[in-house]
Amino acid sequence: MSGAAVMPYLLKFENEGVGLEHSVLEITKQGSGLDAILAICLTELAFGFIFAAGDLAGGIKKGLLEVIMGGAFGTLWGGLAGIFLEQEHESTLRTFAVFSGGSLGLLGLTKIGYPRGGPLACFLGTFICCCIWRQKKMHMENLSRHLTILWYLFQPLLFGIIGSRIDLNTVDWNIILQTILCFTISISVRMCASFSMLCLSEEMTTSEKLFVVLAWLPKGTVQAALGPVILETAINSRHGAEMESMGYNVLCIATTVALLASIIGALALLIFGRRLLSK
Repeated sequence: MSGAAVMPYLLKFENEGVGLEHSVLEITKQGSGLDAILAICLTELAFGFIFAAGDLAGGIKKGLLEVIMGGAFGTLWGGLAGIFLEQEHESTLRTFAVFSGGSLGLLGLTKIGYPRGGPLACFLGTFICCCIWRQKKMHMENLSRHLTILWYLFQPLLFGIIGSRIDLNTVDWNIILQTILCFTISISVRMCASFSMLCLSEEMTTSEKLFVVLAWLPKGTVQAALGPVILETAINSRHGAEMESMGYNVLCIATTVALLASIIGALALLIFGRRLLSK
């Protein structure tokens, strides 16, 4: 799920007091965080296979080490921020803790040679400290508002990286068509699987289950973060023009998926979101 496309709608619905009865919005948010963490971990392992340079065992070890380092640092700073910052601390301080912890993870792990562990540290640390603060019954409204403002400021940079890399004159349109076909099949299967799993809950109504399925439809944030990294790694690895071409194709696939899923998901929530939730 893409937090970039969905979170503004979730915050808006939360402020309007809809979707609170069965914690539908909270379930959707938690699913977003777990989905991002899982996607990043699997991507790190895939990096180990792709850039193993003949040493498959070493590549797998490198991928696992990236995941471990990112997970360890994210757990450390997220746990410390969640434990030591209490209710009496202003939301501005908590916002600074989240922002600085994520930035330190991204920049610090890159500096010591584990660049792909940075996104995992950022996602996981924020997820952990916010979970701890919610357990302490701390007010999260101001923190959410501050982070939303930061997101609006930095979002153009994130997606602008992708836009600056894409050249329509060099795009392989056969790959784009194959991407659209794979996306259609996979997203249909995922929506059916998500609804089937939600049917195990007897508390949620059918309309609320449909809302969660629609909210989990968009993808884009992780693709925007990792797509350029794959191309950059392919270029820096010096494995030849073929590997660079494959990295560029991966970036094009990430861009296509992000555009399709985010637009379709955002329109679905805009049209049906409020109708599927109850006050």
